[in-house]
Amino acid sequence: RFHRDGPHPRSPRRVVGGAQQATLWNKNAEGKRVPQAGFAGTKHTPGESESKAAPKPAGPAAGTTVGATTKAYGNDPNQSYTMRHELVDMDSIQASNTASGGINPKYDATLQPRDRSRIASEDQVNRIAGKLEPAFLGESPKASEGAPIVGPDGVVESGNARTLALARVYGDPEKYGRQADAYRAWVADNAERLGLDPAVVAGVARPVLIRLRTSAVADRVAFAQDTCY
Repeated sequence: RFHRDGPHPRSPRRVVGGAQQATLWNKNAEGKRVPQAGFAGTKHTPGESESKAAPKPAGPAAGTTVGATTKAYGNDPNQSYTMRHELVDMDSIQASNTASGGINPKYDATLQPRDRSRIASEDQVNRIAGKLEPAFLGESPKASEGAPIVGPDGVVESGNARTLALARVYGDPEKYGRQADAYRAWVADNAERLGLDPAVVAGVARPVLIRLRTSAVADRVAFAQDTCY
């Protein structure tokens, strides 16, 4: 009930911003008085138009193929190596062998502790290619797993079998087309999280996610042996 000159004398008043404001009341289900919406004493919930959306982190710049920094461990758990995710074409890196299994003359043989031309290694490469799981060629705290580790000169230092399996997949689309498509899709789906532009993947003929070694190593041969266990 209101008087002609203002709210009912018994209506409580709240001081808001230095001025008095009347509070009107309703009863809740328990019979207790609660302030009406829109009057002093109520908690205002901003509408959707009033809410300020949290700023979305900026993604990688268009065309970015050099991504986020990561670390990996070799056989010694106390020794870590700094690396950087990068997207490259298969032709830009040198594995120990060719896709067909022959020795790659451009590769430094001292960096490969295993003979990849042996039947056992050939079988391993074929198994990886036939059951290619893209996530296994992605992130890993182990240097001996995940994306191949490549030196600054483009030579694969760890992950030759994985690299050769992927080269075999790309080299025989009739046999391994499904695996190649799955790998490309996985790289594109995870590129932004790794600091890479997802749109670039489609423009690379044979995309390979690598970990480029940025840590300096005094003995490269010892590093290759430590990360190929």
